[in-house]
Amino acid sequence: MKQAIILAAGTGSRLKPITDEIPKCLLKFGDSTLLEMTIDNLNQSGVKQIFIVTGYKEEMIKSYLKSLKKFYDEKIDIELIYNEEYETTGSAYSLYLVKDYIEKSTFLLDSDILFEQRVLTKLIDSGIDNCAAIDVMATLDEEMVKVSTNIDNKIIGLSKTLDFDVSVGESTGIELFSAYFMQSLFGILEKASDSPAFRTQHYEEFLNLMADSGDKRNSFYAIDVSDCMYIEIDTIDDYKKASDLYTKFLNN
Repeated sequence: MKQAIILAAGTGSRLKPITDEIPKCLLKFGDSTLLEMTIDNLNQSGVKQIFIVTGYKEEMIKSYLKSLKKFYDEKIDIELIYNEEYETTGSAYSLYLVKDYIEKSTFLLDSDILFEQRVLTKLIDSGIDNCAAIDVMATLDEEMVKVSTNIDNKIIGLSKTLDFDVSVGESTGIELFSAYFMQSLFGILEKASDSPAFRTQHYEEFLNLMADSGDKRNSFYAIDVSDCMYIEIDTIDDYKKASDLYTKFLNN
């Protein structure tokens, strides 16, 4: 059985005025939401325990989850972990809050991604303990988390600031890591947690440290999912594109 972490604490400021009313994870697509579709995809992938790190509009997320009785009926254990400092902290801090709960192979996801379940299947079917879903066909820009790899497809760099000429694609924000990897990552987060800079850092910065740790058990690899439906939703324009993409996906 796998576990999953969904990071959903942010305010989604670039999606205002929509996010004045709802958190990003409750963006609607048809009769569903990003959060419901993410949970459904994880459920289909054999995940039975999900930790959702909340912050902004937590009560709305909590209330919404109570309405998803079908997931509870299927005995998925969904636990909310509240980041009370969500307005002043980044995703690394939110991830750090889950450190005492992870003991199995774990999917790590941002909450603002519309994606099909096949992305998760590709990670599982790769047979690789530690891997990240990468879109090698993406048209890269400065806002994307870009990825570089070596000849064996091992990830050696992952950052928004990565040079375009060494980037092989965009990180989708969806990863699968072993229990050992996660405990090693939490160890790095623990050491960094006393630094003032830690509070605003993104977890991808610490994945870079894992890639450079020298421990082969913490190596992680790029899995190409460019033939799958996915889009990260940061802006109003992204939301419009995602709605069109979702409609096309349903009609195929």
